[in-house]
Amino acid sequence: MTDLAVTRHAEARMSQRGIRESDLDILLAHGTEIGPDRIALRKRDAQETIRRLKKRIANIERLTGKVLVVTEGRLVTAYHGSKRNLRSRSHGF
Repeated sequence: MTDLAVTRHAEARMSQRGIRESDLDILLAHGTEIGPDRIALRKRDAQETIRRLKKRIANIERLTGKVLVVTEGRLVTAYHGSKRNLRSRSHGF
């Protein structure tokens, strides 16, 4: 959650308009400044964010099962994992 102070007036208006406090981070991160002290999440902002997130999801799906071996802050190797070597173990990260 953002460190933004929310006034009682803003809390009341947000409640009336279906805007949750947890929505503020999304609006601030993906919105566009439309004037002094004003940020709006425009349709094109939402569409661009959705496009980026879909690309990220596709990459996560593509990388599922891949393994990185990292030792002392260095990438040593990378490989396709098997069910056997993908079981959770404690690691030093």
